[in-house]
Amino acid sequence: MTEVFHLLDRFLEFSMPHLVAAPILVPMLTAALMLLLGENRRRTKSALSVVSGLVGLLAALALLRWVNAPDTGSGPGSIGVYLPGNWRAPFGIVLVADRLSTMMVALTGVIAFAASIYSTSRWDRAGVHFHPLLQLQLMGLNGAFLTGDLFNLFVFFEVMLAASYGLLLHGSGRLRVQAGLHYIAINLAASSLFLIGAAILYGVTGTLNMADLGVRIAELAPGDRGLWCMRRPPSWPPRSSPRRARGRSTSGWCRPTARRCRRWAPCSRC
Repeated sequence: MTEVFHLLDRFLEFSMPHLVAAPILVPMLTAALMLLLGENRRRTKSALSVVSGLVGLLAALALLRWVNAPDTGSGPGSIGVYLPGNWRAPFGIVLVADRLSTMMVALTGVIAFAASIYSTSRWDRAGVHFHPLLQLQLMGLNGAFLTGDLFNLFVFFEVMLAASYGLLLHGSGRLRVQAGLHYIAINLAASSLFLIGAAILYGVTGTLNMADLGVRIAELAPGDRGLWCMRRPPSWPPRSSPRRARGRSTSGWCRPTARRCRRWAPCSRC
């Protein structure tokens, strides 16, 4: 068994960092192939969906092994970074595989593999393009977990949501269509707010790379700190005593000087 794991670790070292893109590329290419087959080959599509789910699950487990194994990368807790366009961060698209993202991708792979098997009994025949939509939704989910860029997170969210619209309306029916329209309207509004928030962050920091954001936020100019204070939660309990914190900024929040008021309010001087 030790020899098997040793060979697996050598294969992972050889395939990295390109293996990071596998959970995104496999469902995307599978969906494109299914659309070329047509609706009269449902059994072939069902088989492709199950195989794609299995391959995606194996790729996710391999990534999970790579970030936790002592003989791969830099040891347990390794982080895999893949540059699809070979542009250096923060200018290019970045995919990042760490413990949290690979765990979420592996969990998605388990659920997707089980769903693809279960759907072959009846659900794939209730409407058209069920399996391509399922694969596109997996592409969006895996991309959202693996991306290291805020705007690409928005893009993968939109891919996931667009596929979920079709899956929600799969099977037709008045109640299904009514609930689906409500779902679409709410998600369109939420997507608009997400995009506005990303634009504000880019305007303040000049970047959307998540790792770069962590550095730029700490270096915000005094004139831009108001936007950051609006989105920071108050720290509770305060680090200093109530008497010393009275009327003084504490993590973007101030305690009113009036004794009758016990609530903390946003600081206007931060």
